[in-house]
Parts: sequence; C-alpha cells; structure tokens
Amino acid sequence: MYQSEIDLTREDLAVLHAIVSADRAVTTSTLREQMHWAETGRQIRYRLDNLEDRDLIETWRDEERSPAHQMAVRVAEETEAGASIAAEFEDDPETLPIDERLARVETLLEKMNDNYGKIKRRIVDLEERVDEHDDDLDEIAEDLGRIKHLLNREGSQR
Repeated sequence: MYQSEIDLTREDLAVLHAIVSADRAVTTSTLREQMHWAETGRQIRYRLDNLEDRDLIETWRDEERSPAHQMAVRVAEETEAGASIAAEFEDDPETLPIDERLARVETLLEKMNDNYGKIKRRIVDLEERVDEHDDDLDEIAEDLGRIKHLLNREGSQR
C-alpha cells in the first residue's frame, strides 16, 4: 500500500499513471494492454472502480468508440485529485506504465553501453602502456645483464 491521503495499491497507482499519461480518455482494453499483471479486463475494471470511488478518475461509456451492436466501451480520465496523486508517486518505477518503465530502462542501457565503451577503451590503453613498460623493463634487464657480464669479465682479468 502506498500512503498519501488515500491508500492505493501498486496496481491502482499503475492504472492511475497510465490514465494520467494518456493524452485522451483511455479505454479498459487499452489499459489492460499496458498492465503486464492484468490477465483480464475484469482486473482493470476493478482498479477503475477503486480509483473512481476515491474520485481520482471519472469513467463513462463512450458510444462513439464502440463497434456497432456492442455495449459501449468504458473510458476513464483523471480528475485533478488523480493527477495530483499520480504526480506524488511519479518517480516510483513500480507504479509507472510499462512503456514508461521501458523508456527508463532503455535510457539506462544507453548510459551503460556508453560507460562500457569508455571503460573498454581505457583498459585497452592501459594494456598498451603495460606492454610498453614491459618492453622497457626487458631492455633494462638486458642492459643489466650485459653490465654484469662485463663486470664479471673485467673482475676475472685482474
């Protein structure tokens, strides 16, 4: 449960976020498609009823969106109170609609890929520097070996 002036479940908030983020009144079937946890339209209707009972959304039957000879589809739009509650929990990733969560994940993945590329280039640069230092150390070791050999030879000639 999320505390505010009103107790709402994570699912209630997810539906509220989807309604608020839409640019028009949203149908039950559209909401069901956006909610990964909703297996049936009944689950969405239950959430709509909860939100409407708390005056966070308004719902009605839209005759124009309905196919001929079928019951009018139920649509929902947020109220000022609903928009306010949604804004209060805007940064909670568990209550955002799937498309918004995916957009955030894609942004994070892009940053991770950029960082991975930078780190990989840095590692390659450092490996090249280590190789250069290894070559320098090998040359120094050879020089020391020659000096030791010369010193041993001169010491044995005396």
